[in-house]
Amino acid sequence: MEYRRLGRTNLNVSCVGFGGAPMGLDNYLEPYEAKNSRDVVIDSLHKALDKGLNYIDTAQGYGNGLGESIIGAVLKERRHEAYIATKVPSNLGYDDVIRSVDASLKHLQTDYIDVMKFLITYCFGPFVLVFLMSFKFGIISFIRVLQIQSFRKPLSMTLESSS
Repeated sequence: MEYRRLGRTNLNVSCVGFGGAPMGLDNYLEPYEAKNSRDVVIDSLHKALDKGLNYIDTAQGYGNGLGESIIGAVLKERRHEAYIATKVPSNLGYDDVIRSVDASLKHLQTDYIDVMKFLITYCFGPFVLVFLMSFKFGIISFIRVLQIQSFRKPLSMTLESSS
């Protein structure tokens, strides 16, 4: 397995990651029911970790926590082997961001998240700054609180399009 440094972090992650969307969302890439695929996904994630994969990207919104709970079932015994990145929708208020992160921690059965991403949907070019500033009491306030609390985990923004 090849590894690379993730951005400007000190995280040495596998070049191949494990995406959480198909675990929680029905018919994500092909026809199937996510909740009925739990055992297959758990087995696949164990095999991926055995081969050296160490980067898992997910979101609380994938099946309302279903994807994260499957990851949590695997990582509760293997947490030290993987970096977890999860996302929070950027349109949430401050209290909702806290609730979303708490829900992710519970589903993932862990007490920390390695990379926190804020998902920005349908937002491009110069509109990004305007978009972010419009949530000064949500995501921006949350980030400021993290700075005050000397939060040292990576934060990122993820842009998504419908196309």
